[in-house]
Amino acid sequence: MWRRLLWPLAVLLVLSAAAVVLHELGLGHIFTRENMEALKDLLARAGIWGPLLYLALCIVGIALMSPALPWIVLGAMFGVAYGIPLASAGITLGAGACFLMARHTMRPVLRRLAPMLCGAISSQGEL
Repeated sequence: MWRRLLWPLAVLLVLSAAAVVLHELGLGHIFTRENMEALKDLLARAGIWGPLLYLALCIVGIALMSPALPWIVLGAMFGVAYGIPLASAGITLGAGACFLMARHTMRPVLRRLAPMLCGAISSQGEL
């Protein structure tokens, strides 16, 4: 059972560490005009790795519960043809990561804390 919880806990630990690092670097309010310009410059300097860096930052940003709108606006720097699919993919993958973390880390907790609820859900579908 512990092996099943190991990777979601590792992901949660990495995201928590990323949040602490962002806070310690003073980027707690990351979506200011100056920070967005700096991030845009960073992505522009990354060259061919820019879209992949944007995708990774978007996934982590969404997983850390940042608002999606600034990521969509930042994705516009790649143009409409590339920016919209990149923003959609990053936001969707970030939301999927949040879902998977919640599902795999909260399932055992729910089974312990709410056995009656789990029984009702199991009759409808698997929990």
